[in-house]
Amino acid sequence: MGFLFVVGLIPWGTPSLAQAKKDTTIILITDVAMQMEISDALNDLYNFNFAKAEQQFRWFKQKYPWHPLPYFLLGLSEWWKIMPNTKSTQYDERFLAYMDSTIRVAENLYKKIQSIKLRRLSS
Repeated sequence: MGFLFVVGLIPWGTPSLAQAKKDTTIILITDVAMQMEISDALNDLYNFNFAKAEQQFRWFKQKYPWHPLPYFLLGLSEWWKIMPNTKSTQYDERFLAYMDSTIRVAENLYKKIQSIKLRRLSS
């Protein structure tokens, strides 16, 4: 169930923020190649191949730094490192930092999209 939730949030073929200014609707799940890449990375993550999954997540973060999903996926990777031994705290700070980043980036994106919509209405 968690896998479907994450895949449902991925902005496949998402336009750049500049393009989003032209079209305020950010289309999700439209780029099949991107879907396959992220699905492969999630499979690596769930198979505990963290290095390979994180490499893909970092690429996604580089390509879409303005979107919260890459930060969430990197945090999810830290979470899967925590789960086998919840008494260990070695991954906690990184996990929390990625989750905080996810929230901050999501809030910034929301504000930018709202600002664009307001400007369009007033034009």
